Amino acid sequence: MSEKDELSDEFRAFKESLIQNTEILVLFFKLIMSSIDNVEPDKVKLRELSIDKLRELDENVIIWLRGYEHARLLRWLLGVTITSSVDTFDYYLSQILLKVFTKRPDIFRASEYKAEVREFIEAGSVPEFMKRFAEKRVNELSYMGLPKIIEYLNNRLGLGFDLKDSSFQAACELIEVRNILVHNAGRVNKVFLQRTGRTDLHEGGLYPLTLDYLVIEFQELTNVAGELDGMITSHFKLNQE
Repeated sequence: MSEKDELSDEFRAFKESLIQNTEILVLFFKLIMSSIDNVEPDKVKLRELSIDKLRELDENVIIWLRGYEHARLLRWLLGVTITSSVDTFDYYLSQILLKVFTKRPDIFRASEYKAEVREFIEAGSVPEFMKRFAEKRVNELSYMGLPKIIEYLNNRLGLGFDLKDSSFQAACELIEVRNILVHNAGRVNKVFLQRTGRTDLHEGGLYPLTLDYLVIEFQELTNVAGELDGMITSHFKLNQE
């Protein structure tokens, strides 16, 4: 089986969504460039753009974005893109876990199957009960955060994913960046500092967002998702009928 075959449909959907998010961001900048140059955007060229083009913005756009109001627009665009992409990763993770728990119900310990008689009756069948139980377990794990989820997969299910991997650490921080963007107006708080261990940032300050940061961190997030997907698919034999 090739490496490509090992990747799940869930991962492919995640990667495609990430690409779409970056293409939308690039589109915004191309529209800005067209507005500045008063030139109608070339739709064919727009479709051919990739994330690498973020590094090749027209000098006029760079100058334009240095203005106070325009810098705020840039930050807003980056924040929206990061938030949407992290949410997409969270969705991917929940879907691949649901796939694991649904296809491999045997991995649960007997002590984990705690349910009332009413739940069995409402389910109507063992497969339906297992499906509902899997959904419930995924929902519980989703509130634990990425590091705790991986610890669960490692300690309880023997996955063996490296929690100290640099890409994984970067992905965890990106998730925390998403959290402060959504819940704290993009400002660093105590929880962020505790979870990331950052000493170069201060509570109350805006987290610095740049185009280079987005490009690098999206690659790290994709690396983590790809590595995790390959390990989960192989470890739990998800591609075997």
